[in-house]
Parts: sequence; structure tokens; C-alpha cells
Amino acid sequence: SIFDMVGKPEDALLYKGYTVDPHELEQLLLSRQGILEVVVVGRSVPGVGEMPVAFVVAETTARITAAELIEFVAATVPPYKKVREVVFVDELPLSPRGAVLRSALRDRLNDVHAEQRTEKR
Repeated sequence: SIFDMVGKPEDALLYKGYTVDPHELEQLLLSRQGILEVVVVGRSVPGVGEMPVAFVVAETTARITAAELIEFVAATVPPYKKVREVVFVDELPLSPRGAVLRSALRDRLNDVHAEQRTEKR
């Protein structure tokens, strides 16, 4: 469908006043060897909006770091579209119909950062 190619409007992120299409970033990351699946979601940051974060499933033999993927994207897109964080996962959460549950990833991301903030105290 057309949504598979351009993405759904409701998935768009608003970062520092710019609209960021997560599907564009996902396609770019999928072009990198060793990457099997990618979903980009926004992490809410006060005063900034939604910071693009990539959840990545990599081949088990792939030796890819988060920093390499962040640099790979940064070399291609304008600064406001850069992926700011990469989280490697073994699999992406799916609905019974096989669609990726972006909301579950957003929730997980906010939970992870809440835990990290708590640990720093």
C-alpha cells in the first residue's frame, strides 16, 4: 500500500519544530549491511519534542555499534533528522496481525529512561 512506502502521517515525529518521517530513517538504516529490522520512534524530551530513537534488530554476526549507525544516518540527513539514540533488540514487538507495536517501543523507551534517571540519583 502507499502507507508502506511513505509511512503513516500519525507516525511522524515533531523535533525542534521540524517534522521527521521515521520511515525515511528506517529505510536508510535498513540499507546498511547487517541490519534486519528497524523501527524509529520518538522519545519525548521537554522543550525539544520527540527525539528520534532507532530500535534495531541486527544479524547475530554483525559487528555494528550504535555510534556507527548514528554517524551513518548523520552523514546523509539534515541535522534535525538525525537518529539521536540506537537501542539494539533481539526482536520487535508485534501485534497479532504482525504489525510492529510502535506504542510498546515508545513506552519501553520512556520506562528505560525513567529507570536511568532514578539510578543517577
